Amino acid sequence: MISELYSYVYNGSLNYRIEHIQNYIKFILGSVYAESVDSRKTYDDDHIIKMINNTIANDDYDDVLTLIEAIVQHWDSYLKKTLGYSYYNQYTKVYDGPSIYEIVNTYLEREYIGYRFVDGIIVPISDEYEIDTINEAFSNKFTPVYEHLSKANRLLADREKPDYENSIKESISAVEAMCEIITGIKGGDANLGSMLKSLRKKEYKFMAV
Repeated sequence: MISELYSYVYNGSLNYRIEHIQNYIKFILGSVYAESVDSRKTYDDDHIIKMINNTIANDDYDDVLTLIEAIVQHWDSYLKKTLGYSYYNQYTKVYDGPSIYEIVNTYLEREYIGYRFVDGIIVPISDEYEIDTINEAFSNKFTPVYEHLSKANRLLADREKPDYENSIKESISAVEAMCEIITGIKGGDANLGSMLKSLRKKEYKFMAV
């Protein structure tokens, strides 16, 4: 997968001396493997490929996922910068076509890996309906709601110590933020119980929201 995407992302231009390839190599060396990097030096990609292959073949499962996550995030940033709106609209926060995250998810699904990219990070989800539901929630246009959902996702995605309790709390906070936006209730009365009562009693134009 990494080999195929390596060629896809850089449009087949894989001369390791080119600036964007060097940026990728130095990112892998410095940020992923925490090795010293000399910005004046030109690095060969053979060494990087061997390091990646060694991690995939011999390291723990979590290390492999962390490696994939870092590489794909780097490539997504590169595509946003080089392809611009033909890849990602920074104002609407919508990808013009399949994002690199979606492409990687097809590999993970094909290989029956119980993890998927959601909101740019790898989380332990294998049910496609669950992923679609979460992505639909992330597509809302309200910043407070998105921020709570994003934090809940990050807490869940911590493979060393997932914080389920606080992930649930952040998810509930996202619901509260949405209810506050719909009902207009503010301050001390803006708790989930009172807002749900208000929603039951009144009719709101949900589609307008």
